[in-house]
Amino acid sequence: MNVEDNLLKEEQERTLTWAIENLEKQREGIKDRISNASGEFQDIKSRLDDIAAVIDDMTDEKDAVDKKIEVAMQRMANLNEEPVVENIAPTANPEVSVDNGTTSAPDFNAAAEDVKPGQYASLKVNCRANTLELVRQIALRTGVSEATIMENAVSAVAQAIQKNNFRMHFPLGVKLVNYDD
Repeated sequence: MNVEDNLLKEEQERTLTWAIENLEKQREGIKDRISNASGEFQDIKSRLDDIAAVIDDMTDEKDAVDKKIEVAMQRMANLNEEPVVENIAPTANPEVSVDNGTTSAPDFNAAAEDVKPGQYASLKVNCRANTLELVRQIALRTGVSEATIMENAVSAVAQAIQKNNFRMHFPLGVKLVNYDD
């Protein structure tokens, strides 16, 4: 081989060595970018999984509220279907004092004449301590006043008795509402 061929060969080797070194540097840069992109992808995927879990929780919560709305609408429909007995109304003082100092049963029919439709009257209700505590717990948990809970409870019982032909015992087929479903 002559000198020119050797010089040409050396120049080609230097050029190829330089090209290989540059390509290896590029390869390392690309590997770093792939690694960074992969890490970012995992972060995004993790955040998307978290968001999906929040969406699932909110969907479950919405479904529970939908069921409660459905129950409330059914109750509203039942209220509209139930006949109202207008001659039964609570009085401001259900115990009527008699001249001899004893107490007689309240006269609801006489008191009904004093209460006009759409008006409220008060009624003294005696209940057990555990019933009163239950009403208080319901009020705390629902945010509904104790008076409203008692009013609705008395109304519901009165309507149930009315539907049962004014008998105090109830059939075994009474349906209870379960909000947990």
